[in-house]
Amino acid sequence: MTLTNDYIDKRIEEQVRMYFDTMQPLWTLDDLKKKLNVKSDNWAKDLLNHPPYKSEIESFVHYPTSRRDPYLMKPVEMNNWINENFERIFEEKYLWRVS
Repeated sequence: MTLTNDYIDKRIEEQVRMYFDTMQPLWTLDDLKKKLNVKSDNWAKDLLNHPPYKSEIESFVHYPTSRRDPYLMKPVEMNNWINENFERIFEEKYLWRVS
């Protein structure tokens, strides 16, 4: 297999992007929406609060305890969970989409 410069450049760019994404101290709801390419806060909140998902992600997601308290996520763990469950998230969204 011959590696082209375009392929190598693309792989390097992906690795650099992943590195900087994981260097961010914590994700907010906006970061989650960006990762999943969705615009709705409610969509992201419904995802985070769906009981089967919540039990899987609650160790690396901070849920608000008051009105001004934001959702916060550990970026590496959340990114890994999304990558592992990407198809499931979008296949099951009719089950957890409440609003």
